[in-house]
Amino acid sequence: MTPEIEVAADSTALLNAQCWEDADTLLAALEVQPGETVVSVGSGGDNTLALLLANPARVMGIDPDPAQIACCELKTIAYRKLGYGEYLELVGSRTSTRRQKLLDECLDGSISARVAFWRSVRGIDARGIGGLGQFERELNRFRVGLLPFAQSQAKLNALLRPTNPESRAVFFDQAWNSLRWRVLFRRGFSRAAAIARGQQASLFDRGDDGLTSGASERFRHLLVDLEPAENPYLHWYLRGYHGDVLPVAMRTRNRGTIRDRLDRISWRAQSLEGALGTLPAKSVDRFNLGGVFEPTSEAAYHHLLKAIIRAARPGARLVYWNTLTMRSRPDTMRQQLRPLEELAIRLGRSDKSLFSQRLVIEEVMG
Repeated sequence: MTPEIEVAADSTALLNAQCWEDADTLLAALEVQPGETVVSVGSGGDNTLALLLANPARVMGIDPDPAQIACCELKTIAYRKLGYGEYLELVGSRTSTRRQKLLDECLDGSISARVAFWRSVRGIDARGIGGLGQFERELNRFRVGLLPFAQSQAKLNALLRPTNPESRAVFFDQAWNSLRWRVLFRRGFSRAAAIARGQQASLFDRGDDGLTSGASERFRHLLVDLEPAENPYLHWYLRGYHGDVLPVAMRTRNRGTIRDRLDRISWRAQSLEGALGTLPAKSVDRFNLGGVFEPTSEAAYHHLLKAIIRAARPGARLVYWNTLTMRSRPDTMRQQLRPLEELAIRLGRSDKSLFSQRLVIEEVMG
């Protein structure tokens, strides 16, 4: 049965229309085994869909924001109803002149009164689903309104052409990293910009200097040490679409497997702590936590970790990212959680996430 979209009719409520954590890193870090049970933060839905590739028995997609669950459920509907190319058009990965028609096709037959969320959305034809979140709208304003002052189209094209690290280093130092870019980058990764993207500044661990310094080092790593031509998140950030460089859940070779396993996903508009409280103790094997700890206080973070540990089987694994707020297992939980630091460092070197500063992997001890 096609899931219904249950959410209030307010298109501005959607914070993230996509997942910005690298799904390739997520799959390698979680190492989900066939038949396992996975809890995954909903966000834009893409990474939860990608987890189906690991053949879990059950995936619970959880988000406290009904608008986020609406986004996740719409993508699930679209995955079922649309062809491969049509799906990429609807989400905005490829250009299209028929997104409203595709959206109507997905919503056809729904009996939910609250499907008005998607019927009231403006901008679907211009941006696709993936461009409609507050986070993505701010990126679009940056890309359209500010980026052209620092980087020409020729430089963007050169950056996204495949090459080698030595050539990328020369290009970055001599062509890309101009004074205009540095000023623009500092503005784009300031506290004010983070607030505009929907992030809560009151809980940041670092001021603007710390934010910009860490982001600058991270961005140079992404543009020089890694291959920009193969980074779907960078393509969207700079171009506003993925083209042929796609995140895991959208790659053609993965479509059939994901589509065949969609019934294993259940979506819940509920807080993570509330959802975990409904589960039996020691019943979950893997936790994709994304950036769920970013807006939480340290005390709330510790409280949520305890709820996760209660629901986790021995040997269960937690994966999450730090961006503005640095979180990792407190020393008081050293008998319950073991950091997998070497694995996190190794996978972090190849992580394509644009806005995350640190990958954290932890294991529940028996």
